[in-house]
Amino acid sequence: MYDTILAGGSLTNEGAYFLNQKQRGLSPHTERQKMQQQQAVIPIHTIFTHTGFHLDEVEAARVLHIRGSECFPGIDKAGVRFTEGMKPRSDLWHDQSQILPIGCVPGTRFNDKDKDGKRIGGECTTTLVHKYLQLCEPELDVLAKVILRCDSEAGVKSTELAELIKMAHARGMSNEQVWKWATEILNAIHTQLSVQFAKVPGEKPLQQIFDDLLKKGAFPDDRARRKLEQLVKESMQRQEEITELSFITRCLYRTGIADVVDHIQFALTSLYADSLKFWELVEECKKATNRVQTLAFAKGRMFRIRILLLNTDNPRAIRASRHEKAGGATVTIIRKSRGGAGFFLDNRLPLDLTELVRMIRWLELPKNKDGKPTVALKWADLGQEGVLEAVPQWYYFRRAGQMMNGSLTHPNVEPTGISSQALIDVALHAFHPKEVATWKRVRNIPADASPAKEHTAKAETVITPTPAPEQTDVVVTEAVEETSSSLDTELEALARGAAGQRAGTTTPKPVELVAEEA
Repeated sequence: MYDTILAGGSLTNEGAYFLNQKQRGLSPHTERQKMQQQQAVIPIHTIFTHTGFHLDEVEAARVLHIRGSECFPGIDKAGVRFTEGMKPRSDLWHDQSQILPIGCVPGTRFNDKDKDGKRIGGECTTTLVHKYLQLCEPELDVLAKVILRCDSEAGVKSTELAELIKMAHARGMSNEQVWKWATEILNAIHTQLSVQFAKVPGEKPLQQIFDDLLKKGAFPDDRARRKLEQLVKESMQRQEEITELSFITRCLYRTGIADVVDHIQFALTSLYADSLKFWELVEECKKATNRVQTLAFAKGRMFRIRILLLNTDNPRAIRASRHEKAGGATVTIIRKSRGGAGFFLDNRLPLDLTELVRMIRWLELPKNKDGKPTVALKWADLGQEGVLEAVPQWYYFRRAGQMMNGSLTHPNVEPTGISSQALIDVALHAFHPKEVATWKRVRNIPADASPAKEHTAKAETVITPTPAPEQTDVVVTEAVEETSSSLDTELEALARGAAGQRAGTTTPKPVELVAEEA
């Protein structure tokens, strides 16, 4: 039986599929014929996805290649092209052109954002492909579940495939090279999950490969090497997690990949380069001069927050800005060389970007000669998640605490015309109801009763910020390598001060804004 499905010493995914279906007493041909009757048949010759793609797009395309031919004839041989931004056209237009966009055109069938740019809950590109193809394979389902977690939840580890892909992009590897590397790894994981090959002669664990590379003089920087040693050790403790580097190592050996060490060294080099860059960015953050602090109010509590604006094109600077040695920024504003910008909130605090989002969008609205918006929108409407039609250049991801004017995956978004100083000014006013009300009054924006009343709420039990997760979702927000204990201490002191004023009905006024030394 295995003679018919072994190819070049490794089990093909198609062979593993038919073997799995036969073992379950199912006829894959019957299932696929039934599915074909239910779905329109759409010939495809090219798959498109965005530059700086994520794990879910790679797996979505891989699944379409091996399981999508009945719905999309020709897709098993379709090439993959990378775009910096496609026009928002319909599925019908793409179908007639025989191209299939994956994750790069909001509102199309394989995009986890609707036409307004809002995230579709509980979905990623991979899960959307599974549902469309009506797949029901335990191995693919398990892989899709993990990929959805990595795409939509916080706490993704640096040594998981989703983060390794991001790091490979960050160190300048080509889209084609990263895609090929990630696809080969996913093929190996899928095959190993399907067949459960036993240990093979010459198989080495991740730790041994790393130790062998050290003996050859790899990873010379002491600080970055120590971090890498820690990451490898932690990965070895999680080697049953199916997208962990330690599990990937096992899969590559057991499915017959010839250049296992090269695949693993690619990942380790990305981790090492990321650590090196992190410390370089910490030094850049220390030198930054656009740094202020103020008080914020939320859930009956006062918090001191630090706001830092960085002129950089490197999204990893966000993580570095939160490090204690970089000043422990609570709100990081990124200003890119092409004019784009973004706000990134430290989610350890119970703060929210919604008022800031409303303020930024109000500034972007077209105005008449009297300075009043020509678009009729209520203040509350400006806080919509995703993309607001009247201000399409900004995207709001509330749960992640991010507002972005362009990103690695959407580089061609029109840059904002708001000045850097105005961005800082918005951040200074956005986190206290009184300051929001002042900002609106100066611009003759009608008062909104509900947020302005929040500062009179009864103080709640003190909330101590918890350490930030090691990684977060998407695109750019990540945790500090070392938690800033100074911030936690200062917040506790402020909380004690707030508790001492509970006899009154108002909260302390914001402190005078001062520049903080780097």
